[in-house]
Amino acid sequence: MKKKINIYYTILFLLVAILIFRYDVLSNGIQLLFYFMIELFSNPKATISKIDLLTIDLFSSILFFIIIPIVFFKYRNKFKILQHKLELSSFVFILLLFAVLFSPLITNFHPNAQTDIRATRFLPPFSTVKIIELSNVKNNQSNFENMKNRIINKETISDKLFVNLDRVDGDTLFYSEGNLSKNIFIRDAASFDERNNVSTKIYFLGTDELGRDIFSRIVYGARVSLFIAFLTVIISLVIGVTFGFIAANYGGFFNLILSRVTDMFLAIPAIFFVIMILAFWGNSIFAVIIVLGLTGWMSIFKVVKGEVSSIINKDYFITSQKIGLSFWKLLFKEIFPVLVISLTVAIVFQFSNVILAESSLSYLGLGVGINYPSWGNMILSGQKYMATAWWMLTVPSVILVFVLLSINSFGEKIKKTINPTIVDD
Repeated sequence: MKKKINIYYTILFLLVAILIFRYDVLSNGIQLLFYFMIELFSNPKATISKIDLLTIDLFSSILFFIIIPIVFFKYRNKFKILQHKLELSSFVFILLLFAVLFSPLITNFHPNAQTDIRATRFLPPFSTVKIIELSNVKNNQSNFENMKNRIINKETISDKLFVNLDRVDGDTLFYSEGNLSKNIFIRDAASFDERNNVSTKIYFLGTDELGRDIFSRIVYGARVSLFIAFLTVIISLVIGVTFGFIAANYGGFFNLILSRVTDMFLAIPAIFFVIMILAFWGNSIFAVIIVLGLTGWMSIFKVVKGEVSSIINKDYFITSQKIGLSFWKLLFKEIFPVLVISLTVAIVFQFSNVILAESSLSYLGLGVGINYPSWGNMILSGQKYMATAWWMLTVPSVILVFVLLSINSFGEKIKKTINPTIVDD
């Protein structure tokens, strides 16, 4: 009988894949971390001042890459979820989690990095270009700074040439950028020899109108979507649970007011509230989180109100209160366990709704703005170039639909697990 693939082996396989295919990035990152630790002990203040968000992001990914396999291997029998059979929905969640934790290792290319568009604009999937590193590193820089400039790509790349290499003639490198033919002396390149004169960049999903790598933008866009969805769900959860508990426990006036407010929010499409609020606050990532959180708590409110009302009116709960048991003790022992089960399904569907809402707002130009890669922004840009660059629209659209369907499928499976009486239509 064949052994079924479970979540544990899938995570292990993906970690090994990163180790094999991104070994150069991982090894250089570890070396950079080593240089950082040496300089930190010798001159802490000056070294800390050299750290930016991109460096912190890379270091965090490396530490996660080292810690996660150790923890999973040591406690794999305690985490029962790791032994579950791998399904499509769970596989998508794993990929999204990897995109959040290991983006700098999966692709060390900045999602907003713009190169010479004459050589990299509108490249179809699986196109390749050559990268020549220029030797403009200052001699007085430390090992940490030199390594950092080499492996961490920023938005503005001024020390690399993205070209189509034509030939090498003596001490001169001949290359082309679009229709322009140029040349550079070998001595002006950072590293050049007969075996590996230049590096190769593969654009797995092609490039956009500004020469940006779509694969990198997809990976980092997943991080943006999950970050927004996670914080938004937390805000909605806090508001929904609080209001639902107040309405169910106190009833009367509180129940009437909160129920009517909930009905008002549900009667009017939330997109109108979102657009109205963002018109005053402006579109930023934190404004989107707050707005979506404030307009997405209604379903959680109804779940909490219904469950709490059902429990506090049961005979065993009323009897427990009359014999002197503390309400707070009953809250944690009787109410919360039931709420956790019911809220899990609501949270999963809310998670999917937030990802769709954020993408919709970005598509309308009201999302996270141009400073962050967003699937909605990518779809908006792609529809302008459907005739010349179909992949700009197709790739983010397919991934967005696929992720939403997988999350909803996961929510349906949880619902059927909680309530086995539910049957398929």
